[in-house]
Amino acid sequence: VIVSAIGASSPYLVMDSSGNATLTWVGNGVIYASTKTLTGTWSTPTSLSNSGASAPRLGIDDAGNVIAAWVRAGNIESSTKLFG
Repeated sequence: VIVSAIGASSPYLVMDSSGNATLTWVGNGVIYASTKTLTGTWSTPTSLSNSGASAPRLGIDDAGNVIAAWVRAGNIESSTKLFG
């Protein structure tokens, strides 16, 4: 299944204990995210950052809350709670 085909790189995936997945990647210098439930399909990608971002990472807690972090302009930036 192709989630993004436009210059995508640096994919990063986490999955909660229920099998729900969250994926981030870099597309043309912007961090994108998409989610998929265990039995569902990938959501429409959402942009998380401004341009010039790289190195996305995801964290997930025991309740399934997901937060993304990335590097942009020499700073570490993060999202508010993405999913969960």
